[in-house]
Amino acid sequence: RRRLAHQAALRGAWSYSVGLVGKPSAGKSTLFNALTRAGSAPGAAEEAKTGAQPFTTIEPNLGQAWWAAPPGAEPEELVAAATPTAHGRAADGRRLLPCRLIDIAGLVPGAYLGRGKGNLFLQELCRSDSLVHVVDASGTTDEGGNLQDAPEQLQQHGRGGRAVVAEIGWVRAEIHLWVFTNVCAKRPTWRRRPEKLGGMFTGYGCSPALVAGVLKRARAAIIKATVGAEESGAPDAEVLAAACGGTAEEDGREPSLRRPHDVALHRLVAHFVAARWPVAVALNKVDVPGATRHVEEARAQYPSRVLVPVSARSEVERLRAHASAGADGARSYSPDGSTGTLDVLSAAVALRPPTLAFPSSDLATLASLGRGAGAARLFDCLLLRPLSTVADLCEAVRREGLCAGDLVRAEARGVFTPEVAVVRRDDVVAAKGPVVRLQTRRAAWQGRAEAAEQAEEHQRGTKACGRRRQTG
Repeated sequence: RRRLAHQAALRGAWSYSVGLVGKPSAGKSTLFNALTRAGSAPGAAEEAKTGAQPFTTIEPNLGQAWWAAPPGAEPEELVAAATPTAHGRAADGRRLLPCRLIDIAGLVPGAYLGRGKGNLFLQELCRSDSLVHVVDASGTTDEGGNLQDAPEQLQQHGRGGRAVVAEIGWVRAEIHLWVFTNVCAKRPTWRRRPEKLGGMFTGYGCSPALVAGVLKRARAAIIKATVGAEESGAPDAEVLAAACGGTAEEDGREPSLRRPHDVALHRLVAHFVAARWPVAVALNKVDVPGATRHVEEARAQYPSRVLVPVSARSEVERLRAHASAGADGARSYSPDGSTGTLDVLSAAVALRPPTLAFPSSDLATLASLGRGAGAARLFDCLLLRPLSTVADLCEAVRREGLCAGDLVRAEARGVFTPEVAVVRRDDVVAAKGPVVRLQTRRAAWQGRAEAAEQAEEHQRGTKACGRRRQTG
């Protein structure tokens, strides 16, 4: 039962969420407005408040944003022909897909201890699947978000570049210390009962399956780094509790990197933070003089990090110009990637990617399921969790109103291969091919229920018409 519960947490439709984090005045709210197309047209999302002072954002802003599917996610002929999709396409033809965007309140050093808006910030993290860390690449604000010297003065003294490089590692350190402090506080409990160790991490809005993977990787890394350590057949939690637990005499002392068990616990937490909150860094304000040099310094310092130059302000200006031209900016706008906003959001999703599935009624013509004869090919694309099965896809398609009834047969094909294979209900979509043809059959009771609902609706309409006649 526990194994089935772990798998169920990794299945079904995925309402993907990306959190925007960073120090105050880094440009998070401006990036939020750019990605959600806020204020670009009547009916569009309301603009988040922006400003050059700390804590402009007090309560988290929520909105819908769009990211671009990676190359190879769909048949190339559809990209080349720019066929319509449910959420549009970017200027380069990539399919746009929705996600929820959370502009989380700014933080300052010591947020894990509650300083600034730290508690609010850290709690909102649990609602995010991946993160975009917005960094002020101009280097014109200090760690509290207060404006410093002019860009020219910072460039002359070299302080801006050092501040940008330091800022990139700062947010991850705050998250790490937050988790580390919480796990340390419960150390006596999981030292006595190692099976409780995994539960120290599942409370951060993640599945037991993700935690199990983290424990396995952390175990291998800690054993490799420990002189004289040998593998055993003991469970991962038991091995890690022994390596990280220390002794009862040391409980209550400040953690120290001189103690091997504290070092081991830091390794475990680092593995968890990297898996739970993958981070793409938005090097914002690259339109400010001197910022380009800071970007190069950051890339040299962090060659393995995902760093994307961004000008959120320029994207907002493009949106406003598009709307002022009389177009529906919220719907017809196609980001071209020149400002980096679309690229950094897409990079964040790619670090923890959903499975993309295309429901179809004909695998030869790639006709869209449930959209009628005149609909574009593969008009819909659904986001699924990694281990989602064909049955999970069918349920997601039903909720979208694209089919009805029970699944009776399914076939799948790949993006580039036309070969079709019959698939079973419990086959994993990611392993069989993203383009799936679903055949459903309505049970007798479903037909009767729909007929009764239609008859009731007709009766209500007849009564309403009669009342209007009497009134007339």
